[in-house]
Amino acid sequence: MEVKELKDKNAEVKILDAARKIFLEKGLAGARMQDIANEACLNKALLHYYYRSKEKLFQTIFQDELLNFFNNMQEIMNAPITLFEKIELLVAKEIDTMNSCPRLPIFIMNELTQDPDSCLMKMKNMEMHKLYAKFRNEVVAEIEKGTIKKVNPDHLFLNLLAMTGYPFMAKPVVQGLFELNEDGYSDFIEQHKKDVSKFIIDSLIPIPN
Repeated sequence: MEVKELKDKNAEVKILDAARKIFLEKGLAGARMQDIANEACLNKALLHYYYRSKEKLFQTIFQDELLNFFNNMQEIMNAPITLFEKIELLVAKEIDTMNSCPRLPIFIMNELTQDPDSCLMKMKNMEMHKLYAKFRNEVVAEIEKGTIKKVNPDHLFLNLLAMTGYPFMAKPVVQGLFELNEDGYSDFIEQHKKDVSKFIIDSLIPIPN
C-alpha cells in the first residue's frame, strides 16, 4: 500500500471512530461536523473531503451498527446448536454488545423514531426478515415436536429484545430504583444476563401432566 493510500485509510478510520463516538453521544440532530473533526484531531476541511455532509457520515455509522447486530444474530442462528442454546447466546451477545456501548440502544431507537422508513429499508436490504424467519421456523418446529410450549414466536423474539435492551435504555431509572452505583450496575447486568436466559427458557419448558 502506498504512503498516500495508507494516510487516507488512517484518516478515514479516525473519522469513523470519532463519528461513532459523537453520534452515539449526541445523535444526528445534536452532533456537529466540527465536533467530529475535533474528536478525530483533523481539520474540518479534511473531514468534508471524505464526507461532504453530516447525514452521509451518519448513515455510514448507523448502517455499520445495524450490520454488526445482523452479523451477530446470523452467526448464532446458523450455528448447529439447540434452540435453547441459541437463546442463551443471543441474550449474552446482545447484552455484552450493549454493555460495551451503553448508548447504542438509545441511538438505534432514536433513529427508528426519526426516520422509520429509512431504517426499515436498511433492515430489508440486509435481509433481516429472512434471519428472523429462521428463528420463527425453529420455534414452530420445536412446538410441533412438543419440546417447548405453544407460544407466539413473534412475542417470544420481542420479549428477548425488550429484556436485553431496556436496562440500558433506562439505565438512570434502573440505578435509581435499585440504588446502584456504577460497579453495582455492572454486577446487576451480569446477573441479568443469566436471569433473562433462564426466565425465557423456563417459560418455554412444557409442564408435565
